[in-house]
Amino acid sequence: MLNGHANPSNSPGERVLIFALVGAIYFISLGAPFILDDGPNILANDSIKQLGSAFSAPLSTGLAGRPLINLSLAANYAISEYRVWSYHLLNIVAHACAALALMGVVREGLGVPSLREQYGAVAPRLAFAAALIWSLHPLCTASVTYIIQRCESIYALATLLTLYGALRAWRSREQARLWQCFAIVACLAGMSSKESGLVTPLLVLLADCILFGHSPLRAIRRSMWMYVGFMIAAAWLAYRMITVGIESSGGREDLVSPLAYAVTQCRVVVHYLWLAVWPRDLCLDYAWPRESFSDVYPYVIAIVVITAVVLSKLAQGRHGALLPGLAILCLAPSSSVFPIRDMAFEHRMYLPLAWLVAALVLLVHGLASRGAVGRSRRMALLALAVAGALLGARTFKRNLDYTSEPGMWRLVTEQRPLNHRAHGNLGVSLYLRGQIAEAVAPLQRSVELSPNYERGLAGLGAALADLGRCEEAIPKLEAALRINPDNATARNRLDACSAPLRGSPPLAP
Repeated sequence: MLNGHANPSNSPGERVLIFALVGAIYFISLGAPFILDDGPNILANDSIKQLGSAFSAPLSTGLAGRPLINLSLAANYAISEYRVWSYHLLNIVAHACAALALMGVVREGLGVPSLREQYGAVAPRLAFAAALIWSLHPLCTASVTYIIQRCESIYALATLLTLYGALRAWRSREQARLWQCFAIVACLAGMSSKESGLVTPLLVLLADCILFGHSPLRAIRRSMWMYVGFMIAAAWLAYRMITVGIESSGGREDLVSPLAYAVTQCRVVVHYLWLAVWPRDLCLDYAWPRESFSDVYPYVIAIVVITAVVLSKLAQGRHGALLPGLAILCLAPSSSVFPIRDMAFEHRMYLPLAWLVAALVLLVHGLASRGAVGRSRRMALLALAVAGALLGARTFKRNLDYTSEPGMWRLVTEQRPLNHRAHGNLGVSLYLRGQIAEAVAPLQRSVELSPNYERGLAGLGAALADLGRCEEAIPKLEAALRINPDNATARNRLDACSAPLRGSPPLAP
């Protein structure tokens, strides 16, 4: 071991407790239905029906460049076909494992020579607190209960394992090469799960420089073999992104400019930070609009100042800036100058939240350590118990929202009344449950908000046709077919409207 020291470890009981609590608050989600992007990526993804085709997801999905995720879906299909329980179970296990990996990263990070004197004795307790709070945080539900967002949780798990392997390699002489291999494999797994994996080598390099006081060049030289492995994995990911296309399910003509996206993201990131502190009113689908600089300039100033302060402290080698720096790096692919069709989704905060929670735990520890040791420890344990109970209760309640698809979409329409997708998905979910008359109003609202929304037009046309209102249905169905001539639902209903409806197939989810 480095300098002859072995870092203390967490007890098996702490690991079991995290697994047990995660299982308890997410158990209710095992029956939650497929929702939103689960449809095109799972229900309409025939490549998951055979393990042999799982490495080549169709371009119509968002998984064409994410083979590990598609393979995991294929494994779920082999176990339970389209019964949701196995899909949710894998997500829950991945989240619990990510929490354990975070615990290991924080513990090993606090055990490096530059921090051992300050944190060495309490590193396992602080690591456990960070992992427990993060695992119970309601903001994580968007990456756990929303099935297809396992892209985020599995990527985060792989990234945390990469950092853990690197930390172990840096403090071990005898097994350094073995841990470097572990880190490379984990990095490759993360890059096979999400394009954000490109930043993983930078996360490792940043941790190396700050924790050990190395320059970037010296850090790379002392772990050359590991960084070469990272670069090979990154080159493979970059090649795949070019050949497959980052936006594999559509063009980029509707994306805003990088500058406009960055300006809007300043307000979005402030919203994320608020949810990290006060996780109420979580929303499945924001449909966040583009915002002008004049509307959001206070948020732009706040984000620029925060980023500048963190970067300044990192340049000075300050340990306290490492965790915020890691959070900024993890958010950069989705919340900076690289436009994505949807401005805001809560799952993007999954891994950044882990670093912010760890930073908060260290801050609270620093404040508590100023008092009497015994009293401070009791207060810290009480604070951890209260925080865990409140967050766990809120997460359990949020998981209840996912158990009803119409209920979830009603909630989203209340939160974001101008979200055409929310109204359309509410109408379609009601239609599929046989509540055809009730489906008309939200479908009409979705078309009013977005006249070219294909799903809303096809759904409204189908509902009107099934109610015998063919004169109203035909224009909607024709409009849907103009947008997508291959829409089978619209084609079937349009054909059926020329004669009495007899056994028309239901609207495809």
